[in-house]
Amino acid sequence: MRRLFMERVIRFAYKELARYFKIMTGDEADIRLSVDMSLLEKDMDAYLDDKYEISVRGGRGVIRGVNARSVLIGVYRFFRECGCVFVRPGVNGDRIPRLSVKDCTVELVCRPSYRFRTITIEGANSLGDVLSLIDWSIKNGFNAYFTQFRDSNTFFERWYNRERNDLTNGVGLQDEEARAFVRLISDELKKRGMLFHAVGHGWTCESIGYKARGWYKVKPGSVPDYDREYLAEIDGARDFYMDTPLYSQLCYSNEKVQEKMIDSVVEYLLDHPEVDYLHFWLGDNYNNFCECEKCAQLSVSDWYVVLLNKLDERLTQKHISAKIVFLIYFELLWPPVQKQLKHPERFVMMFAPITRTYSKSFLGEKRVEGVKRALPKFRLNRLRFPSDLRENLEFLYANQDRFSGDAFDFDYHLMWEPFKDLAGVKLAEVIHDDVRALKDLGLNGMVSCQIQKAFMPHGLGIYAMGRTLENSDVDFARLRKEYLSAAFGDHVSSVVNILQIFYDCHCPEYLRNEHSEIDARQAEAFDNGADRLREGAKQLRFLRKEESDKTVDLSLKLLAYYCELCAHYFLALGAKARGEAREKVREKFSEMHKFLFENESEYGNYLDSFYFDLMSEQILNSDWNNVLTA
Repeated sequence: MRRLFMERVIRFAYKELARYFKIMTGDEADIRLSVDMSLLEKDMDAYLDDKYEISVRGGRGVIRGVNARSVLIGVYRFFRECGCVFVRPGVNGDRIPRLSVKDCTVELVCRPSYRFRTITIEGANSLGDVLSLIDWSIKNGFNAYFTQFRDSNTFFERWYNRERNDLTNGVGLQDEEARAFVRLISDELKKRGMLFHAVGHGWTCESIGYKARGWYKVKPGSVPDYDREYLAEIDGARDFYMDTPLYSQLCYSNEKVQEKMIDSVVEYLLDHPEVDYLHFWLGDNYNNFCECEKCAQLSVSDWYVVLLNKLDERLTQKHISAKIVFLIYFELLWPPVQKQLKHPERFVMMFAPITRTYSKSFLGEKRVEGVKRALPKFRLNRLRFPSDLRENLEFLYANQDRFSGDAFDFDYHLMWEPFKDLAGVKLAEVIHDDVRALKDLGLNGMVSCQIQKAFMPHGLGIYAMGRTLENSDVDFARLRKEYLSAAFGDHVSSVVNILQIFYDCHCPEYLRNEHSEIDARQAEAFDNGADRLREGAKQLRFLRKEESDKTVDLSLKLLAYYCELCAHYFLALGAKARGEAREKVREKFSEMHKFLFENESEYGNYLDSFYFDLMSEQILNSDWNNVLTA
């Protein structure tokens, strides 16, 4: 099976090589592709890691890799070295230079800086959105993809049901259609040799018979008596937390619960041998763990280790080799006290600092050997979580003292932050700096929980992420120039000036609730910014008139629309910052909402309108605390 899989990837790599070489030179490629295990280093895994060598002179030569995926990545790297830039997914997304064959010379060896270079599904998406992102991602340094939940229903339903769009009717989505989508995603990953991460959310409620299709609510008190014993006891009652199955923790000391959860995972993996990394997470909320006498005998994290060890034992019995990803997140940030993983080689640790700030990066942070700082005292269901980076990292270090195996950063730069840093350039630099910092933090890469349509006003953030995960030494100024020049061509200086309007007139920290809500100067800046953005949109439309390159033209078109959209948003934010009545703020939000969804059919493949609308509404309502559980 592994050989057939390898041959399929190599065939695809040859097709991509021939396709892009023809576009670039007009000629046929004379480049051989091969898997060569002699490139493998002692500390590498031949399946999980990547390394490739490109030896091409005058359009002739060889691209070798330690596995078929590495060969394909090497093919795309060859074209990047020849000047190609893959700006965004889909039609008119590539900038391909015209070269003669004799100018196609690339000599290099590359072992990517990190093993984990992964995008996670989130947002509101069509199947096409996801497939085109997968196609784009491996061209830019990524090597894996993560489908959350068993079927990723909620992320497709948001799109096909046109959730939040009250101007049109959705077509709906059946469960079997969502399952078919995930099968197609898996097939596209395997065609490229990409690694497949799966599930994460839902093992809790799924194991006791409640479908994990998102963060939906149930009718209060609807849990039947025979299911209550499985749920966490909080303040003497057992029920779904906030009436939401996915939020809810179970009574993890209950052996029936343990068996149900483990049976559920084993059954899933027997049905899905294609999964490389199975994420095994608990309920998706905090301060809601079981307070019963038996659960009190161990810490929350110790009970988690009990579950993980039992799961490992069962998987070993079934000869299932998938890696299991466990998370440190909310309560699980506090390391176990009494229990230890029996076979740590089975597991990968996921550090998920969901409450961190993105106004600063991890760069420069490094553990000082021999120095240990005390963690805040664990108070069951009475916890607060830090935004400060160093405080978050102290939890990571404490867990690294207990687990020395493979680990990665599960982070949210492109989840909510694109709707706070609206120009996206500073955020892109934070992403770049965070990725550079991972080695010093003892983390082997990043799994990015993010919207899939991260290409408006541009795609610099996700581009910088992929490229820096591949090479942590790459300079951000170089990436910024390379990407923006490819996306906007000869108009890049005008575009940079327009992007600066956002920073002149809005402060990302304000939208992160790190500044005072009522701010007269910020209100005036928002009002001025709305006018300036509309002028910027006019300028971009003028630049399009004589632009012949379709990729550049599309970039200008997308940015012009985005400027118009954000002009509406700025007017609403100005009203908020002035402290105007909620009705006035709502009125301006409604104008933005209408403009957004009137244009969704044309721009919805590049901007996640569901999340833009959701996040802007939450920010305008000052409902900052709910941003984490959107």
